[in-house]
Amino acid sequence: MRFLLPSKFRIAGLVMMVAGLAGVWLATSNGLINLYRIVDPAKALANGSYPYPADFWSVNQFVGFTSISLTIVGLLAFFFSREQDEFMYRVRLESLQFAAVAQVGVTICLSAYFFFKGDIPLENLMPAIITISVVGFWLLHIIRYSYIVYFKSEANEPI
Repeated sequence: MRFLLPSKFRIAGLVMMVAGLAGVWLATSNGLINLYRIVDPAKALANGSYPYPADFWSVNQFVGFTSISLTIVGLLAFFFSREQDEFMYRVRLESLQFAAVAQVGVTICLSAYFFFKGDIPLENLMPAIITISVVGFWLLHIIRYSYIVYFKSEANEPI
């Protein structure tokens, strides 16, 4: 517990996560070309379309990588900051343990299913399994943590 960040990093982590996810959305949709339309509307063509600037793809790639990095740093700051009491430490530890065990099980099941299915190339399969496994870990951790903190703890309080 001595390697955790101070509790004020939770809000900063949440802001970084939201900003990073917004940037990922912007870089992976038509949002960036629409942003160019707002910044420099004089370059729009007569039919309303907007030509791609010469540096569009490098800027789009930079926004994407920066946003993913910001999201990861935000996740780390949010989940690895201190809690106010001992109950939260215990809930965090139990949630991490549950998510880790479930992640191993999901990864083994996905690997076995796709291996025996046989019609998907391995070079496409492994990144997908790893991505599902990592995202599943964080989702399971968040769901279990939230369930115990917000729903189960209220049910156990004396009336």
